[in-house]
Amino acid sequence: MSDYDILHPWHPSDGFPTQGILMLRHGPRGGGDLPSMNEPLTDDGAEATEFVGRGWMKRAAPVVVSSPVHRCLQTSQLLVEAAGWDVEIIQSGILGNPGPFVIDSDLLSSHNEDILFSLRSHIDGSRIPGMLDRDAGVEKMITELMGLRGSANVLVACTHDSILAATAASFGISGNLWPPYLEGYLLRCSL
Repeated sequence: MSDYDILHPWHPSDGFPTQGILMLRHGPRGGGDLPSMNEPLTDDGAEATEFVGRGWMKRAAPVVVSSPVHRCLQTSQLLVEAAGWDVEIIQSGILGNPGPFVIDSDLLSSHNEDILFSLRSHIDGSRIPGMLDRDAGVEKMITELMGLRGSANVLVACTHDSILAATAASFGISGNLWPPYLEGYLLRCSL
């Protein structure tokens, strides 16, 4: 990770960044701990997402990349519309479904452990059958996002809490790494 500046926790009250990669969790949704891929934002979640997007009005439009999972696309679209940006949302499986870590979904699903236990173990640095090493997966994701960012000052990436938690752990951030909805991490990096 030496090619990048440090990763910082980000909250909407921090304002829209002027440079870097903002990786944030999608807006509030229903569906419990393991929702279906099609689980949408709740009505309150859509409203909260629009509120964050309105706070980004009059900011230069960033590159926006989203996990192809419905709740992430919905979050990205609401943010873009509320901010008044005229940008196309880029979908990337590196941000979810399968994400930067899954290399063999059949092997992963045949693993006898609970999926949440496996995710937590992976975030802690354990090797999980069917998953790429945590740090290698984070490096893979950041490399792809840097390429998509191109010469833009900011890239906004809408993803999932488990991917964000693994990213934070890879950068040595301690404490509760699982960000709440519409929060995440800012990777400050120069062009």
